[in-house]
Amino acid sequence: MRRTPTAWLSFGLAMLVAAPAAAQGPVELSSAPVPENQAWKGQVLGTGEATAFPVRINATMGDVTNAEGLVDPSKGPAKLTYSGTGQPPVIILDYGREVGGLPFFVASAVPASGATLRAAYSEAREFLWTPGNTTLFSPAAAGDTNLKVAAVGNFVVGDTLTIAGSAVKITAVGTQGRATTLAAAADAGATNLKVASVTGLVADSTITVAGQPVQIATVGTQGANGTGITLAAPLPEAAATGAAVRYEGTGITIDTPLTAAQAAGVNVRSTPGAITGDRVGFNGVGMSGSRAENHTFTAPGRVGNAPNMMQGGQRFQTVSLTTPGTLELSRVGIDFRHPNSGAEDYQGYFLSSDSKLNKVWYQGAYTNDTNSVPIGAVPGQTIPVILDGAKRDRRPWSGDLDLQGRTAFTSLGLGAKGSDYIKGTLHAFGGTQQPDGRIYGHIQNWTVWPPSGGFYSTSYSMYHVLSVAGLYHYTADLEFVRSQYEIIKRQLAYNKSLVDPVSGFLITNAGGDGRDWDFYDGGKPGAVTAYNAIYYKALTDAAYLATELGNSADAATWTAEAAALKTRINAALFDPVRGVYKLADRNNGNTSGNAVPQDANAEAVMWDIAPDSAKPGILSWLRTNLWGTFGPQPYSPEANYSTVISPFITGKEVDARFHARDTQGAFDLIHLMWDQMVDPDGPYYTGTVWEKLNRDGTDVDANASLAHGWGSGPVSSLSHYVAGARPVTAGYKTWIVDPQPGPLEWAQATLPTPHGGLAARWVRGEGNRSFRLTVSAPQGTSGTVRMPLLGRSRTIAMDGAVVWQDGRALGGVSAVERDGAVEFSGVTGTHTFAFGTVTSETPGTVGGTVPATLSLSFDAPARFDPFVPGVEQVYDASTTAHVISTAGEATLSVSDPGHLTNGAFSLPEPLQVTLSKSSWTAPVSNDPVTIAFKQKIGVRDPLRTGTYAKTLPFTLSTTTP
Repeated sequence: MRRTPTAWLSFGLAMLVAAPAAAQGPVELSSAPVPENQAWKGQVLGTGEATAFPVRINATMGDVTNAEGLVDPSKGPAKLTYSGTGQPPVIILDYGREVGGLPFFVASAVPASGATLRAAYSEAREFLWTPGNTTLFSPAAAGDTNLKVAAVGNFVVGDTLTIAGSAVKITAVGTQGRATTLAAAADAGATNLKVASVTGLVADSTITVAGQPVQIATVGTQGANGTGITLAAPLPEAAATGAAVRYEGTGITIDTPLTAAQAAGVNVRSTPGAITGDRVGFNGVGMSGSRAENHTFTAPGRVGNAPNMMQGGQRFQTVSLTTPGTLELSRVGIDFRHPNSGAEDYQGYFLSSDSKLNKVWYQGAYTNDTNSVPIGAVPGQTIPVILDGAKRDRRPWSGDLDLQGRTAFTSLGLGAKGSDYIKGTLHAFGGTQQPDGRIYGHIQNWTVWPPSGGFYSTSYSMYHVLSVAGLYHYTADLEFVRSQYEIIKRQLAYNKSLVDPVSGFLITNAGGDGRDWDFYDGGKPGAVTAYNAIYYKALTDAAYLATELGNSADAATWTAEAAALKTRINAALFDPVRGVYKLADRNNGNTSGNAVPQDANAEAVMWDIAPDSAKPGILSWLRTNLWGTFGPQPYSPEANYSTVISPFITGKEVDARFHARDTQGAFDLIHLMWDQMVDPDGPYYTGTVWEKLNRDGTDVDANASLAHGWGSGPVSSLSHYVAGARPVTAGYKTWIVDPQPGPLEWAQATLPTPHGGLAARWVRGEGNRSFRLTVSAPQGTSGTVRMPLLGRSRTIAMDGAVVWQDGRALGGVSAVERDGAVEFSGVTGTHTFAFGTVTSETPGTVGGTVPATLSLSFDAPARFDPFVPGVEQVYDASTTAHVISTAGEATLSVSDPGHLTNGAFSLPEPLQVTLSKSSWTAPVSNDPVTIAFKQKIGVRDPLRTGTYAKTLPFTLSTTTP
């Protein structure tokens, strides 16, 4: 092996000369307030306009021309032409976001015979249609092209019909089969039959009676005493009471014969189905009962929905002509019956360096808007209310109000555009209280007094206390608290009547009073942890309100009861082995009381039922065991409850994580749950937040709400914890600004207060080298500012002067270091706090030299397996060489290896050597080279006892050292 000579050169370092510091220190940074970023106004989805118009044409079907005229009126009217048969003309309109109110249609030309326009509505495009779904009423033979079916609803000519895996086209849709029985015995020769039902039976059709085919002459009324059905000919044989009467119907005709016989009861489906719109249910006053409606034109002009026939929430709308002729539509729109508040109406805002979080905030705020019903929106309405959902349920629900309140208070703010909707709804719920103290869970009609509705559950009844306390905490409206105080006392007395004197827990049963947000899971019996947590919160909130009203005796009673309940919850309902709270103190059928609920554990953390030491373990367990691809499961599997994901309860977990300072966990959970809602290309995008979703991320069904205020939890979470501003005492008389930056570069918000806006705006420098926080508080308020230290001690300045250095306050400010931040107390007015890194930007020089180096080293010597005499075989061995070269190029070579020798003996076959790499065109360090050896031993090769070996010369060389 040959190596070039190596010359070791000296290493030199020039001293860096300090230059004047750049203006990055705390004094300079704190002298420049963080400005408000006006870009937040472009995030607001409401426009302040009175009418919504479609923003694009999604699709057309049938004979439609110039559909774009319904988006851009300057292009002229859209024309829909229908021959009376085949595919009717259909236009699918997209409003781009959730809108609700009274639809209207303007025609510029109408057929002389008039026209019927059919409109359908849906939040998601896929639910505009309802597929046909039925079974075979009678068996079908191979070769049949007509199917007798149990129902024909939503089957449409031209749709694809699927039966037993085969897909065919529908060419005609007739009538469905009907089955009834004789309501009275019929003698042979009878011409009148008494039947249990006459539904679907028609004159001149053939039926079978106990298997006997007969023809109907006339159809009368049903029942043993009805007029029955008259036959065209006498009944051949007698039939007993209860004998089967069957009408096959004319069925569905298909374009392709069946390839195999099919039995009665086989499933028959069609797609896409009839245009029906999505589904609504359990709606309140002023709402249309159908998502598809007919409108009649007798002349050009405008038609639309009556004031009490609102379409509450939709993104998509279809318009179709169902009568022959050509209809010209010049305008289609929806007159808003929710506020549609624009940026000028927002007293609060949020903006950050994360665009998805920004969208979550504004979609959540807009969701509340779509759920709000202003005075006069419904005939006879005199108070503003906020509903459960824009489309469904269009009723106020008490369990939603606490969260919807926080959303309103932090976005649209206080007064007519925001808090009045919460206040009006709470006033209505207070009016539903029953003599025993219970409060309704939902209100069907808020235009009458007392409001009509119904009791739902114990938990929803208790939520009234939480919501009143929340309203007061943000607005300081003590008069409203006073108006509700006796209602609160009766509510808590009712709760106390449900407390078991032995265990001290509030007890519910498996019936209605044990229901909660997950109505589909039914009632939960026993000492349910979530309900006792809500009861604890109701007691502490009531004590707070009593104190504010000066009712110290009530406050003391409720405070003591809350403390005792908290102790019992932690003693009996906390599982110390897993470190989480369990569902309840008992099982309920196949539901284990030891199941772990998301709601109770989140509530225990955010309401400080759980001790601080337990909070990290609780949150870790929820993340590890409940989080999935599209959001958390609401219960662990042993609950055997629905796996439907709840944004409502997940919002509680977000707050719990921020409250426990699991900042990254809170950010992760928001993105996990809400990013899918703000994706404009997603199948369920509405510009609003959702009620629920399936475990696989799909919408639950056509009845589920895609604009549900209870999913807006991140609105207040982001304002209160990321921007960091929240009230300490009622109406923000005292406040705290305590930002949790997480991964963000900057964030800012203004929080509405009765005194004016409380602003918090912060910017973080790269690598946490600086942090600047501007706080602007309204006159008459004071608070605490927590400057995060981001992992190390800092020098902090305020408004250009150092106020914290070397772990102590300077300049007369009151400050203390606590939990990773410096707390400045007694702050009033507008101030900018900052820390920064003083650095030099004057260039210095530093350098070094590299010695010329060529180096080749080897691992252990290569060794063949023992050679076996008399057996022909090729033996392999290898080793690894390592190349170091500082040259511009280098070459590795090996001379002729010759033959392995053992003393005077040598092998007949030559040794073979190959290199995995033999040249380099740039410097390398410790570059490995595999050196492979092969040795053939022939069947007649003589082998001498001993070791065969050879030393090989490898050369690493270069021409450009």
